[in-house]
Amino acid sequence: MKRFLKWLLVSLLAFSSIFVIIYVYKLNILENKYLIPFIAGVILFGALNIFKLVRKKTRKGPKIAFAIFSALLIIIYTIICRFTDTTIGFLKKITNLKMETVNYSVLVLDNTDYSEILDLTDKKIGFMGTDLNLNDSEKELKNKMTFEKSTYDDIGSLIGALYNNELNAVVVNEAYIHMLEESENEFVKNYKVIYKYTVRVLLKDNRVKTVDYTKDPFVLYVSGTDSRGTVSDVSRSDVNIIIVVNPKTHKILLVNTPRDYYVQLHGTTGIKDKLTHAGVYGIDMSKNTMQDLLDVKINNVVKVSFQTVIKLIDTIDGIDITSEKDYIPHTNKNCHITEGEQHLDGTCALAFARERYTYETGDRHRGENQQQVITKVVEKMTNPKYMIRYNDILKNTEGTIETDISYDDITELAKYELSNLTSWTVESISLDGEGAMLPTYSMGEDLPLYVMIPNEETVNNAKAKIKEYLQ
Repeated sequence: MKRFLKWLLVSLLAFSSIFVIIYVYKLNILENKYLIPFIAGVILFGALNIFKLVRKKTRKGPKIAFAIFSALLIIIYTIICRFTDTTIGFLKKITNLKMETVNYSVLVLDNTDYSEILDLTDKKIGFMGTDLNLNDSEKELKNKMTFEKSTYDDIGSLIGALYNNELNAVVVNEAYIHMLEESENEFVKNYKVIYKYTVRVLLKDNRVKTVDYTKDPFVLYVSGTDSRGTVSDVSRSDVNIIIVVNPKTHKILLVNTPRDYYVQLHGTTGIKDKLTHAGVYGIDMSKNTMQDLLDVKINNVVKVSFQTVIKLIDTIDGIDITSEKDYIPHTNKNCHITEGEQHLDGTCALAFARERYTYETGDRHRGENQQQVITKVVEKMTNPKYMIRYNDILKNTEGTIETDISYDDITELAKYELSNLTSWTVESISLDGEGAMLPTYSMGEDLPLYVMIPNEETVNNAKAKIKEYLQ
């Protein structure tokens, strides 16, 4: 029995040593000056312990000590392998922003007899003519039946045609339904969905590639979508942050743009739109619109969904926030935000971060709430108690983050940071403006929405700051 246990221990130590070297090498975040000593140390400790365990002349006392030490090494190596394997898997999955999913619904008025898609065979169906994926959407529906197609320039005209019996049904990107809810249009009370389908869209690879992330300044665009499904779903972009990183000066600039900013969507003419609506046309539209607004070339995109916030905060057992008011959030009637300090789970923390109607300054105060939530999350995640939940955090947020930054670029940046361990200076600025009720490109002339007309001074200040950080 003792002989069996000895060789079992030796075998486990040998295999765990080999695997820990493989996993750490694959993770690729250690410079050679750290990686080589690490590998040498693993080999040395492994060889020494195995030698002492199998050597017949080793006395009983030292042999027991080496056996205990070997068991500890096996446990440590197993933990390292588990963490590195989870990290590699997580990074491989998030560095996969290559396609988006557009979810479509076929809507009819609820007082009609239509109950399934085939009831609309050879009927008149309306589409959004501004839909960038109109051809694919039409083709997908034609796989089910034949119909007579009509197109409209905005959602207001499309819904109006349905009400006026010019159409039997309409096909809309599901993100438009949320836009109609925001406008408090009566249609949201009078329709029913009789069919749903999806279209997968391949994104263009138009990244700026001439960047060494460890030496050259670069620009990231973070888009926080209100998707209720997966992060790949096309949806409104409610959080729009430009991050300028300068590795040479170790400075980071955060530029926050309000979701309701009244801007010209990239490639469009005529009526402007809310920045958040750019997301309805895909992440490329949001990115290009931000580039137009701030006169900057964005290197990479990071896309996160509301589920990221919920899952992350729940994993760290919620956060403590301070509210200036007592209210029921408009986005979640099941939450109650009380005045003063309180503990919130992920769902209610998200509702707190999204609230703007309760506050006189609207979007501005929402930005302050979002900053408070981010700060509280960072404080908790840097607490050793929650740092050991690293694996759980990665697993629970998997599928809620995507980026077009490559795996190699992320690990090279991590390697650089671990090698230098320098502190970073972070500066945050926000664009500002004045509220107004105006028509939008997406909703049309007849359905004005609340927008924020840009304060050009804050826009120009942001442009100047970005150029300064890119030097």
